Amino acid sequence: RNPERSLAALAELRDAVPDAQVDMIIADLAELAQAKRAAAEIHSLTDRIDVLLNNAGGIGKERVVTSEGNEAVFAGNHIGPFLLTREVLGLLRAAAQKGAQGAVRVINTSSSAAELTPGLDWENLQMLEDHKASPAYCNVKLANLMFTRSLGQVLAGDGIVVKAVHPGVVATNFSSYGDD
Repeated sequence: RNPERSLAALAELRDAVPDAQVDMIIADLAELAQAKRAAAEIHSLTDRIDVLLNNAGGIGKERVVTSEGNEAVFAGNHIGPFLLTREVLGLLRAAAQKGAQGAVRVINTSSSAAELTPGLDWENLQMLEDHKASPAYCNVKLANLMFTRSLGQVLAGDGIVVKAVHPGVVATNFSSYGDD
């Protein structure tokens, strides 16, 4: 989401491994058009994906609606990565056909915050009404886990492993964006 930081990281990676091909695609996955564009760019760069790491995580103090009408935290943490994954499934399957069973993986970053929600309100899934930052984040992380489980069942026959991870507390200012 930050082109300057991304370019600095790209330069650092290229310096560390000069013989590796390292490409950068910048996209705000809260905007679904950008998720689709990123998937198209990935398709133009490779014919396979061995590991897809959906590492979206973010919380906001207030409800923000994207230009496409989605709540930004739900879209950026869940809908965008869901769409990106769907758009590159063919590349994951192509890698799985050429590799060992279970070598191709999709890893979704979730959070133990999913345990703090009583469940999803299917009538107000994105919490567009009566929005509260922390419950919205907990809900989206539950959605990540539900997606992970479902995708794992769908892709098991292809030999693709799908897992969710909880990174634990990280040394960032991440939690300062939530409500009190």
